[in-house]
Amino acid sequence: MALTATIASVLSGLPMTVLLTSGGDPDYILSAATVYMGLAFAGSFLIGLPVALLVYRLARDFQDFGLWHLAGLANAIALCVGLVLFTGGGAFGVIFLGIPILLAANAFAIAGWFLVFKPERAGV
Repeated sequence: MALTATIASVLSGLPMTVLLTSGGDPDYILSAATVYMGLAFAGSFLIGLPVALLVYRLARDFQDFGLWHLAGLANAIALCVGLVLFTGGGAFGVIFLGIPILLAANAFAIAGWFLVFKPERAGV
């Protein structure tokens, strides 16, 4: 699960880091990139990992639970967090944090399926 959280952190933080630090002072780019990637890792490990563990705990016994179910559930959770961000931060909150949350949720779903669910069901 920690590998899944790391993959989700990189996939959610890297696009925003590149977008927000493109064209600027090199010293600023390094410090801002460190902050943005740190935020992505903190979000994935403090919010995403407990949610992923809860989903794994509740869904591992359902044999009909597939990748599309997992991706749909992850996107529904991301939508709920996005709505909370919209009420608290408006459009800026949704754009600045909502897009990385959506990327992280899908990364958690896909990586979690291939790294956790599928090997467990195959008996690996």
